[in-house]
Amino acid sequence: MSIAIDFGPAPAKGQAGALTDKLLRSLRDRTAITRQEPWRLLEQAVEVVAAAEQRISNQREKIQRLESMVMTDPLTGLLNRRGFDEQLRRVLASARRHGDTGVLTYIDLDDFKQINDHHGHAAGDAVLRRVAKVLRQNTRLTDVLGRLGGDEFGALLTHTGEAEGFFRARRLHSLLSQAHARYKGVGIPLRASFGSASYDANSDEADLMRRADAEMYETKTRKSERFDVAAE
Repeated sequence: MSIAIDFGPAPAKGQAGALTDKLLRSLRDRTAITRQEPWRLLEQAVEVVAAAEQRISNQREKIQRLESMVMTDPLTGLLNRRGFDEQLRRVLASARRHGDTGVLTYIDLDDFKQINDHHGHAAGDAVLRRVAKVLRQNTRLTDVLGRLGGDEFGALLTHTGEAEGFFRARRLHSLLSQAHARYKGVGIPLRASFGSASYDANSDEADLMRRADAEMYETKTRKSERFDVAAE
């Protein structure tokens, strides 16, 4: 995907430099100018610099907005797969430096295709937004949440021990199981399979993701118990 950005007209080439040269010449040749000339040139130079700084600030804001769009799922407002994986890499890098621990949880909605088939895709979107809201309301600002694609979500519970992290993941599972999405007056229950794996300073990104994913799919096949954990 290519994105074209219009940053507006560029400043005249050498405008600030030309004003500076003129100012220096005026200061050297006092007989050729009035006393007001250096100050007028200084004011013009300041205006040119201020305009350039404003253009740079506008460019940075546009770049930040584009980066946010690239990293965010538009339906739920959570990070998308790309944004989530980027944050996961940063969290694990911090864990290696500072000895942090935490838990990665994968969440896969059960029977999501049936919801779309029975109620329509708009109802499915309502379910996805409701799941995102429950996750957002019951995690900390330091945690990382993402919609990883389709009906899959991820929750990276940071700065927490293994036991506490697994407890918090179980609580999220319980809260989701009690919640409903409303669509055209109909309550649609939320059902999901969870899989969690702990990480520490020695954890590898690929291995952590593999363990959490394996646990999630294992619970998917055990309808009587939809939550499991993988200790480090």
